[in-house]
Amino acid sequence: MINSIPAGTTAKIIVGGGTVTEDALSNMRSAFTEMWGSDMNTKVSIDLSKVVFGDNKVPDSAFKYCYSVTGVSLPSSITEIGKEAFYNANLASISIPSNVTSICDGAFQGCPLGDVTIPNDSKLVSIGDNAFSSTNIMSINIPSSVTSIGKAAFKQATMLLSVTLPENLTSLGAGAFMGCSGLTSFTVPSKITSIPATLLSGCTRITTITIKGKITSIGAGAFRSCKSVTNINYKDNSQCTETQWKSIEFGSEWRGTGASQLPITATVTFYGGTSKTLEELDTY
Repeated sequence: MINSIPAGTTAKIIVGGGTVTEDALSNMRSAFTEMWGSDMNTKVSIDLSKVVFGDNKVPDSAFKYCYSVTGVSLPSSITEIGKEAFYNANLASISIPSNVTSICDGAFQGCPLGDVTIPNDSKLVSIGDNAFSSTNIMSINIPSSVTSIGKAAFKQATMLLSVTLPENLTSLGAGAFMGCSGLTSFTVPSKITSIPATLLSGCTRITTITIKGKITSIGAGAFRSCKSVTNINYKDNSQCTETQWKSIEFGSEWRGTGASQLPITATVTFYGGTSKTLEELDTY
């Protein structure tokens, strides 16, 4: 395995086959962090495609703070990417193997990721808390197999321009897309029955929010600072009526306060095509 790497290196490192031990992983992590400390021009891409991780999991904190690591190829056998596995590494892109079912909390938090590739045949089920927060992702294909997206999963991904959530999604964490100021529209899938707190807080460019299923509550600050919203579509389900809308439990400051709040002039369109402003509905 890797014990030392010359400062100033720009290279691709191919790691041979076999099981990665804790000692070998520790040596790699130390080498990658130390060389960045000695020369910030050091850039390394690692090919791990032939190695075997215990329990088919990239271990927690495996490459945490490895600022010199700009790329990585993962083995197809892995099923889990551990907690903070690449936290604050310098990854510009990542391809998630199709067998991965779980991307754990903070796995790619703070990476300058611009490109995340998830194959169409992905078995991914859950994306953990802060998994992609503070990254540079511009778009991401979240596969239909995903049922859970954690708290702040994409928080402050300010370059994110579009995202489509799968219809199988049943769990959506608070602040999942908080501060994603590049988004201009957002759709809540039909199986989500409660919009979590701070979900879109700080998404100042969103103009249209579509809620596809009947909801019972909108959490505190869910749409705080969504000052550009003009339309809320609540019309895809026969239960999405004006009467039902008025029965929703609205959390404190659900649309924010002051000049940046979601406007009371925003129009809510219900099943059947009728529309009223939030002011007319008296739900603000």
